[in-house]
Amino acid sequence: MTNHPSRSSERTQAFYLLWYSVGTLSGVAGLIAFFFGLAQGMSYLTTLGFTLVAVPFVAPLLYRGIQLRRPIALVLPVFAGYNIASALLANTATASLQLALIVGASIAFAVGVGITLPKVVAIDVSASAGPLRVRTRLLALVVAAGVLLSLASFATGGIPVLSSQVAEARLEAFSNGVEGTLITTSLTVAIIIGGVGVFNRRGKERLPWLLLLLLGFVVMYGFGNRGLYFIPLLTVLAYAVIQRPSRLPAILVLGAVLIAGISAAGFSRDLQAFGPTHLANLRATGLPEELLYLGPVVTYFTGTSTALDHIIRIFPNTVPHPNGATFFAAMLSPLPGNQPTPGQFLKDSLGLQFTGGGLATGAIGGFYMDFGILGLLIGMVLLGVLAKFAAAWSWKGPRALTVFSYLITHLWFMNYSHPLTYMTVLTIPLILFLVQKPDERAEEGGTYGRNVRALPSATNVR
Repeated sequence: MTNHPSRSSERTQAFYLLWYSVGTLSGVAGLIAFFFGLAQGMSYLTTLGFTLVAVPFVAPLLYRGIQLRRPIALVLPVFAGYNIASALLANTATASLQLALIVGASIAFAVGVGITLPKVVAIDVSASAGPLRVRTRLLALVVAAGVLLSLASFATGGIPVLSSQVAEARLEAFSNGVEGTLITTSLTVAIIIGGVGVFNRRGKERLPWLLLLLLGFVVMYGFGNRGLYFIPLLTVLAYAVIQRPSRLPAILVLGAVLIAGISAAGFSRDLQAFGPTHLANLRATGLPEELLYLGPVVTYFTGTSTALDHIIRIFPNTVPHPNGATFFAAMLSPLPGNQPTPGQFLKDSLGLQFTGGGLATGAIGGFYMDFGILGLLIGMVLLGVLAKFAAAWSWKGPRALTVFSYLITHLWFMNYSHPLTYMTVLTIPLILFLVQKPDERAEEGGTYGRNVRALPSATNVR
């Protein structure tokens, strides 16, 4: 009896054949464009070709990696994708060196994740992380402290987002390092806990968590800093992706809408602050008129590569590496006196004059500026080890997963900002851990859920 392939199988084969054909042709076209001197066209077409060819192979591996909470799957695609896109879009004179640094940093992170650690006890990957359980009084105290401090700041200095000079107003609002750290930590925790509560509940049970999320978001929005409320919202999306990888496409769409919305808010804010000059600068980038509201997103991407270009040019040729003096400045930010952040130090080193806290160095730029190439590689290895420990620990229960989701989000966002931008990098995960109750099945017994089995961390949490 002859077995004939089904029509659906034939369609699938035809689809993949078309997919690979388009990918291969675009890659070849990119190489031809390169030989004719059209370097930018080459970069775009080759990237498109690589993507079209690679996605069918990578998608199942990525899904399985997220399901197992492997840092390689959760961190590296974002790290490499963001930095490569930034280098290609900015197209600076040091783009080739930047791409080499990106490859080296990615390999170093993978080496850190691959370092053998002691075996850990984990669970069946299909088990649920369980419901969110919080210490209600402590959470209420934390949120109330942040809201009251924010209201006091608004009463004395006005609401920054309503100011005609938003950049100056938000800097003034956080001029006190201790107060700024307390407010940011409190409101971030409110948004994350509220969002995770909404995700874990059904029907009317979601209402109090939704109100907590909205309270934190509205107050945070008043300070006029997109990053302050973007990170906790992104943490909730990360939690959702890790919990239910099958919903990744829908979550990516939601994430794209979130980014577009925040970009539109930034566009409106910058237009208010800089007027027609801002529109002229955006039009100069080549963005279509109907997509000018995406200008802040494009600026984020190109700004990271542009900052790295400056760093490569002046460190250590003109300015010696600070060797940690600025890298760890976040640890000192709550203390009295002026503690220059990495972005402020770079701004001053370049002699730039503008209203704002400084330039966003990005993860690669942050390590390179302070420690050079060797420091970048060692730093990425250490981040890989940290991510692996956190991934193994995340199986301990729901509060561990919430903290892990924030750490993953920070590893995503550091591509734009810095590995250790502010003291909140340490205070937020600490308070997230404290305001949640341990799950008896997970943290007291060492396991959670059913079908418990041992997973060696060295081979299963990558």
